Amino acid sequence: MSIKYTKGASMMVNDFLLVGLVICFFSQTTLASNADSYELTERLRSYMNHRLGVEKMQTHLDSLSFSRTPVIPEELLTTVNPNDGGFFKVNRRDACLHGQGLNKNPTKFLNDQIIQVMKENLHLYPSIKFQYVGTEEGVTTVYPRFKSCSSTYDPRFRPWYVEAATPESKDVVVVIDTSGSMSDSYSSRVLMDIAKEAANTVITTLNPNDRVGIVSFSDVARTATGGNNLLKCKRTELALATPQNKKYLKSYVNNLRPDGTTVYSRAFSLAFDYFNDSDSIDKVILFLTDGLPTDGEENILNGIADRNAKLKNSVVILTYGLAGSEGDEILSNIAKQIYHRPLAGEIKLGIYTKVEDPNNLRTAMGSFYDYFSKSSRIIDPIFTVPYYDAFGLGLITSICLPFYYHSNLKGVTCVDMSMEDLLSDIAFLGRTDSSYAFIIDPNGRLLMHPLLPSPQSVNDDPIFLQVTSLETSPQAEDVLKSMLRGESGKDTFGSLRVISRGDTILEGSISSNVESVYTWNRLSPNNFSLCVVTVKSDFETVLSDTSNPSQNFFYHRLDLETVPGECEYLSATATIDHSVVLLSPAAFEEPYLQVIREETVNDIESYRSYFTGGPATYPGFKEFVFDYVAASAYFDDIMVGQADGLLDSVVWAYVGFKVGVFRLYPGTRLAQEYDALKRPWYKRAITQKGRISFSIPYEDAFGAGAVITMSKTLLAGRADNSHDDSDPIVGVMGLDFTMNVFYYFMTDAFPECADPDNLGCFMVDDGGFVVMHHDWLDLDDKHAAYNVHIAAKEPGVAKILIEENLMHRLGCINHEDRLNQFTWLDGPLPACVAWTQVQCTCADEFEFNFCQNKPELDTRDSYAPCAAFEDNSLTPLPPSRMSEDLKQCHYYDCESKSKR
Repeated sequence: MSIKYTKGASMMVNDFLLVGLVICFFSQTTLASNADSYELTERLRSYMNHRLGVEKMQTHLDSLSFSRTPVIPEELLTTVNPNDGGFFKVNRRDACLHGQGLNKNPTKFLNDQIIQVMKENLHLYPSIKFQYVGTEEGVTTVYPRFKSCSSTYDPRFRPWYVEAATPESKDVVVVIDTSGSMSDSYSSRVLMDIAKEAANTVITTLNPNDRVGIVSFSDVARTATGGNNLLKCKRTELALATPQNKKYLKSYVNNLRPDGTTVYSRAFSLAFDYFNDSDSIDKVILFLTDGLPTDGEENILNGIADRNAKLKNSVVILTYGLAGSEGDEILSNIAKQIYHRPLAGEIKLGIYTKVEDPNNLRTAMGSFYDYFSKSSRIIDPIFTVPYYDAFGLGLITSICLPFYYHSNLKGVTCVDMSMEDLLSDIAFLGRTDSSYAFIIDPNGRLLMHPLLPSPQSVNDDPIFLQVTSLETSPQAEDVLKSMLRGESGKDTFGSLRVISRGDTILEGSISSNVESVYTWNRLSPNNFSLCVVTVKSDFETVLSDTSNPSQNFFYHRLDLETVPGECEYLSATATIDHSVVLLSPAAFEEPYLQVIREETVNDIESYRSYFTGGPATYPGFKEFVFDYVAASAYFDDIMVGQADGLLDSVVWAYVGFKVGVFRLYPGTRLAQEYDALKRPWYKRAITQKGRISFSIPYEDAFGAGAVITMSKTLLAGRADNSHDDSDPIVGVMGLDFTMNVFYYFMTDAFPECADPDNLGCFMVDDGGFVVMHHDWLDLDDKHAAYNVHIAAKEPGVAKILIEENLMHRLGCINHEDRLNQFTWLDGPLPACVAWTQVQCTCADEFEFNFCQNKPELDTRDSYAPCAAFEDNSLTPLPPSRMSEDLKQCHYYDCESKSKR
């Protein structure tokens, strides 16, 4: 048996299909000619361009007038409102009362007047998720009320409370006695277990701005990061209190076992080692023991004095003695540092706390931060480090303020907002093909960047990246330094643009270097800093002629209104009389409101009136959206006239414009969060500008089963109908085929595929994924055709493609999973890491220093960052409103195809 691939394949890559269309034949004899390799490409291109209307749509755009307006980066800074922003369906009538403090102080909760203010806030600011107040008594009031109110929840041990009460970063070393006496019990609880609970509470209160170390001691002293450890910390190196690091340190604490004697001096010597490289203002040792030391008191106190003197007496020591401890005097002396060296500076007096009831140790140690509470009031809101919300709201930040009584901290009040809502203006900033924005916090960590996962797709505690991980130009370091100083500025230099080739995990990313303009400014009062990045001499393309109002406008919410020609299509209410329109958040002046709100019948009526020239209304769209909706109505002229023949071959036809306008035919309801610009078919076409792109088989979101998508870019119109690579992209048009129909076009263009003397044909893209294979025609489970790589399906052919230089290795840095990810292949075929459920994607881990939350090596000298990994799944729609007497939208003419 011989294997032949078309010699014209590489030319098809260059001339027509950048996806690297390759048709392979399996035959008993060698094929005489490969010249017909162009025929398939021409047929598919002709089919899409002529019959299916891409050429018509482009011609229509050419008849319209587009203007190019220079982009002024400074003006883009003023378009962002980071203080806007969700909605959570809970009990909005009542508040929730939490906390053990209620048992001890049943009158210590907020009155109804405060609850009423919270209700008014939610009415005025619908983007608020939860509002809550935590008090020093351990009581939390949360509005709106959710399922259950916990009696064990204590606000004083939550990171949001501690961060607001003491916003400055802290370096904390927890020292835990693990001597044999810690195996004793108190009220049926082992002292060691009580100590573990208290230490873990301290770790929980910390936020990623803090650093932490753990020392356990008996007759020897050990650290949590001694020897080889997953955090990559040195033995006495403080670890940033990120979620990943806190989890590791808690695991160390939980595995401690009591044994041996009680040697204080070794514990303190090791604890002070942690501060050798510390420049934090607040340094503290929390020292917990249940007994007297076995080494001498004078030796202990002198050792502490000498070590702290080297640090200019900057370390505070808070000591805790469990009930029955005979060490009250020495623990008090240690906290007071009575042997301190005055010439090294004034000491910071610590506090000794004797815990008579060991069950109260958690409260005593967990409230250590009270020592650092400032007497002066904090008047600017504190934005906490973002975290993953347990109630499914994605990435959340709490905006908090402490409150006082007679200069004493009495509690903290907060509102929760999702990062998606808060920063949605930045997320939808892309005014041109290459413009974007990013935001950093006061520590230089990225909160928003187009190469980060979108906040709503985050399903675990995030890893916080520094700007320079994704902004890899050397000059970006100077921009970062200026932003951290709270300055405004502007600079021009070459920087990377990274875009996804479709599905980032499977298809990878491509990058290019362009001359860019960076313009930045501080966002008051939260000390975030915003940077807008544009291309030098960039232009914004606008459809400048005001089009006539649409004669017909039908929104996709068929569940909210009845439209002409309703019928059943794929078990859903649909129409083939016209397309439907979806307007994504990018189409609105205030995109965050569209993210959080539910559309109503009144909204739909308002949209229709606006787009059809009815009574003067303004539903909040950006000014150019009207023109794109009107211009895209031509899509119906292309589709509806050939509906019967079209739907014999095509499952869906659609067009998406970068301004947030999307049309679908046949028309049916879409998920409200659907955004064409984030879909693989749109991204794939963008990277293959001017050419037809193909997807591999995947599951249709609307229930059509396995489909293959063809998509192609639409360019800003030109009066002479001529276009070149410099023309800006305004949208993408796409078509979905079932796998069998797609193979029909292959056999129609290549009769050899249907020749019984041959074994069949298959088609792969330049990433090596199989687009279509003759084995797949009779698959019982089409899922077996998803994400199949040529190296797994036809390894012999893969070897030929590599030798002929038709497949290349492409790498990028996946910071989210700390991987060097490879999506193309070169020879010899590498062994793949079992990282994702696909048969091609290879990856290897790069060394990451969790301790400092950064890569071990400078990744800027390696591959470019990967594009963001979007969640390509869609929220299932509720059951369709469908009358029993609805007719089928289309009856398929399968006879002609079955004869083939």
